[in-house]
Amino acid sequence: MASQDTLRYIQQVTSRGMGHPSLSKAEIDRLSDAWEGSLKDQPLAAQLVPARIVTVLEVFFRDWVERLIDHGPPYLERAAALKLDLKFDYALANNLRGGIVTLGQLVAHTIPTSRLESIKAAFDTLVADDIFVRVSQVSKRWDVEVLGKSPDPIIPNMDQLKRDLFKLFEVRHILVHELPKEPAASLEDVSSFLRSLHGKFPLTQRAMNAAAAEGNEVALEELSNVCSEIAKQYGSYGSELAAVQETWDQFRNADAEWRSREAHGGSMQPMLYSMASEGLARARTKELKEWLAKGGL
Repeated sequence: MASQDTLRYIQQVTSRGMGHPSLSKAEIDRLSDAWEGSLKDQPLAAQLVPARIVTVLEVFFRDWVERLIDHGPPYLERAAALKLDLKFDYALANNLRGGIVTLGQLVAHTIPTSRLESIKAAFDTLVADDIFVRVSQVSKRWDVEVLGKSPDPIIPNMDQLKRDLFKLFEVRHILVHELPKEPAASLEDVSSFLRSLHGKFPLTQRAMNAAAAEGNEVALEELSNVCSEIAKQYGSYGSELAAVQETWDQFRNADAEWRSREAHGGSMQPMLYSMASEGLARARTKELKEWLAKGGL
């Protein structure tokens, strides 16, 4: 793509507000909901949805390439190894200098994204590692560092995701560049693509509040079960524990309220309250389980 065409295209993309990872995730979620709702009953949808999914992924990948390079070292230095055919003229150089277009945008819109192999190679270079291996090791820091949960990967089956992604890009290629006599993707194929990408990670504040509240309820239920087990095994001591727990519960509520005070009256307060409450409940559960393991009294 000539430099003037590249500049014009980037400016058009920016003006249309395309990009941003959370928007890509929201679009995949909408596609998944629509597919499960009615689209999978429409034969033509199975031939259109895969192309839409790949379009969303291309926007997602470009956005992250842009973010990494514009972040600076070490990604900026590694970008030199991408060996892209970048053509500069006065207008493009002037726009880069003036901050109208960033180097990250320029590189992101020069990397070929029609094939997953090209996308993977770009990210392997930028992160200096196999991107699939790197992502397979990612867990939720809050769950591990604050709630004390095991570092379970956010993607439980990376091999399945890789298979679905490579097949998805192959299907898109067939749909866009050929006129196959048979459907390029079955209904189950499309369902598998969406299952792999849909995930269960809330992005809106309302969804995050709901997820935090659910985590809190699970932690409190587990604590209640441990208290019931103590009552079952130790009789009268269990009754004493019930009174202690009533006071502890007042403390938990007050402490969670105090910890969430920084967002008082704001949309984040319920989430902060629930996370603080869940952390206290899990710590209390761990304490009581250790007490039981030692034989109680």
